[in-house]
Amino acid sequence: AAAMLHVCASIPNAEMAEIYPEYIQHGEKFALTAFLLEGEYAH
Repeated sequence: AAAMLHVCASIPNAEMAEIYPEYIQHGEKFALTAFLLEGEYAH
């Protein structure tokens, strides 16, 4: 998910990306998240 956010940040007019919050806890077993979810927004 963090790589996807970096790609979307580098592409003009790429305003949205799909993030599945229900998978984040499982994914943190393998890697740290490089973003913070606040409601519908990732920072």
